Amino acid sequence: MPTVNTTNSVQALRPYDQRVVREIPMDSAEMVMSTLAEAHQLFQDQSPSD
Repeated sequence: MPTVNTTNSVQALRPYDQRVVREIPMDSAEMVMSTLAEAHQLFQDQSPSD
């Protein structure tokens, strides 16, 4: 199971030896909502870019 440390990140661990694979920064709720809104907008506007 991932663990959360005090640097506001999640450690992804290997299941068989619990070694850290990667440390992933956690975003604030505002950043998550902003990212979701941007992704939704990009999905809605699927016109080809030049």
